[in-house]
Amino acid sequence: MKSPMKSILTASMIVLSTALPLTALAAPPKPNVVTRHEEATTGAIASISAQEVKLANGDTFKLAPGLKTANFKTGEKVKVHWSMKDGAKLADRINAAKN
Repeated sequence: MKSPMKSILTASMIVLSTALPLTALAAPPKPNVVTRHEEATTGAIASISAQEVKLANGDTFKLAPGLKTANFKTGEKVKVHWSMKDGAKLADRINAAKN
């Protein structure tokens, strides 16, 4: 005949082993946080158009929609603020660089 204590322990272990995975399902989902990492690069403009700017060091940046570049000219030293988007450097701000 089984001892009552052994039966209670066995039953408790079964209950606990099935309840633990369910607690993970009850946890609230973690928010989907998108982290945007922005960088800045300073250099002289090698070429500039309405779609992209290329610096003398070889870095090329696609321009964010609405970013105006009419005030900048080839040879001018600028600071390009950019982040990666779809595998390309996307410039969202361009400022004249301080010497």
